[in-house]
Amino acid sequence: VHCCIETELGRSAYNMDTDEEDSEYECFYDSSSSSDDGILRELRNKAMRGEEILPYQYEPYLSDVHSDEPNSESDSENEEEFEDAECQGATGISSIPMDSGRLKNVDWCSCGKCTTMETVEESICCHEQQKVSKKREQQAGIKCITEHRGFEPVCLNEDVLITAHYGYQERYDDDLGKDWKRSISYRQFIQWCYRYLGRRILVPLPSCAATTIRVTFPSLDHNSDK
Repeated sequence: VHCCIETELGRSAYNMDTDEEDSEYECFYDSSSSSDDGILRELRNKAMRGEEILPYQYEPYLSDVHSDEPNSESDSENEEEFEDAECQGATGISSIPMDSGRLKNVDWCSCGKCTTMETVEESICCHEQQKVSKKREQQAGIKCITEHRGFEPVCLNEDVLITAHYGYQERYDDDLGKDWKRSISYRQFIQWCYRYLGRRILVPLPSCAATTIRVTFPSLDHNSDK
């Protein structure tokens, strides 16, 4: 496309004969799609009228190809189901008996740092999530993911969280409220262990990690306890 545009601009700049241009233009673009033809004709006409042509006006938007931006409808239901299944398989959540027997106790904890949680889904140890366990096993001699040398700088360092927050705001234009440090810390942990899951794929943080983050960044929003 760029080559075609430059050819037409070059022709108009040299004031070539209009009839000759038309015949060469039609021959040159016989194999193009009708939508591309329309765009190129418009650019050609603008050049002949001496109007300014701005770059990248007709480049496709990211959402036309693939996008993980919020409100994007480019992903099909099958893709979402696949991502969700892959996510559950990676965490091992699907194989863990999630029932009310996990509430009001930490019998399910293997790392020694979990606390009782409000929901069954949150009542999970770092040893029960495959991706988190792999990250923990990268450092020998530790029992809990919160003891990993990378946990503090990635999830608790305020300068890192501020920078990550800038990136989140630029991408999503979303206000995380007063507890943004806590929210960004959660996101940092997930990206650290899982790389990228997509905004719609939710994975519970292990109790040990969630508790450490909440203690480090107490809630400033009295209407929220998470």
